[in-house]
Amino acid sequence: MSWIEVERKRELDDPAVLRSRLAARDWRPGDTSTEVDTYYSRMVKLCQVEKTRTPFAHPDRTEVTVVIDHVAGIGWFVETEVLAEKTAEAQLLLEHIEQQLSLSDCSIVRLPCRDLLLQRGQATTDGPAPASL
Repeated sequence: MSWIEVERKRELDDPAVLRSRLAARDWRPGDTSTEVDTYYSRMVKLCQVEKTRTPFAHPDRTEVTVVIDHVAGIGWFVETEVLAEKTAEAQLLLEHIEQQLSLSDCSIVRLPCRDLLLQRGQATTDGPAPASL
């Protein structure tokens, strides 16, 4: 069996409100982690993206993960990830979960965090890439 993943990222105004909605619907938080990605172009550092992520899982929805992200210099986001055999199934389930959690009014984010950071003037040009690259 082959699975596809469909995900959508949205801007999030108040993560506490979403955490309450998730808890009320029996979504359980996983371990919070921090990811740091550094981006270069032609050996010049463009930016560094620091993302703190908290995934939430539902005991009856093992094919769905909801993740609350905080990206330093940008803000809060929620990402809904769905695994399914068919794209149409995944899209319908993703929309259903977003409606249940009242996320449909949150703006969809179509750019990666790197590009959002660069657009907001958070780019760094503090030197060349490390010699190990």
